[in-house]
Amino acid sequence: MKIAEFLKSENIFEFALLPYSSLKITDLRRNERMKERFEVKSAVVFLMPYYVEEEKTNLSRYARSRDYHLYIKELSARAEKVLDCDFFCFADTSPVDEVGAAILSGLGCVGVNGLIINRRYGSYVFIGEFFFPFDVDHPFFEGIEKRRAGERCISCGACVKACKTGGIFNRELCVSCINQKKKITDAEAEIIKASGLAWGCDECQEICPMNHGEETPIEFFRNNRILSLDRETVEGLVESGEFQARAFAWRGEGVLLRNIDILK
Repeated sequence: MKIAEFLKSENIFEFALLPYSSLKITDLRRNERMKERFEVKSAVVFLMPYYVEEEKTNLSRYARSRDYHLYIKELSARAEKVLDCDFFCFADTSPVDEVGAAILSGLGCVGVNGLIINRRYGSYVFIGEFFFPFDVDHPFFEGIEKRRAGERCISCGACVKACKTGGIFNRELCVSCINQKKKITDAEAEIIKASGLAWGCDECQEICPMNHGEETPIEFFRNNRILSLDRETVEGLVESGEFQARAFAWRGEGVLLRNIDILK
């Protein structure tokens, strides 16, 4: 129960434990590297909600706080002080299919847009995992099958209609994929201009009736927020050194400034 108590103390309430052998391995090399330290036997899959009630702007909601990879590092460091056992902690860099693991855990369903939809937080969530060298056996984790059976996308088609480029069925046309590319065509520049988005896209999430707006209880995602992007904001982040703490840092400021100029 120490694991559950730790997660709750972090305001993480959507989690489940299941055998590591039940998960789909997608990164064989990383999986082998874990084995060098210990044989993984169980996984605790958890959701980190990031939604904060704010107006729609030219910046996707997931990128308004500091990068969630930084949160995972902080979470892992705090877990080391509390959990008296070996573990690995991942988010986005896991050796397993994270969406598949969350679905198998009963934490939600997959929407038509390919995102996990949780009954409490909708699709505004990041997925994380703790991996442990011991077997699963605790009544706390009972009821997963029953819970999983109740999680279903209602397939209303709202997200398909909201996506004006057809990006839900073709990632090459996804606005979020296009405005994160280093090199774009003239046609892609027109898509960015029409979207009004400098980074990312939330259209399929904003329209989803299963997103009922419960805000994140995790302070990390409520603090240090940027609501929108303009040239002054980007340049200020770079000058202060804060740029590298943001989810868009991996693409460099040039891509953001290009998109901002396109939107003028």
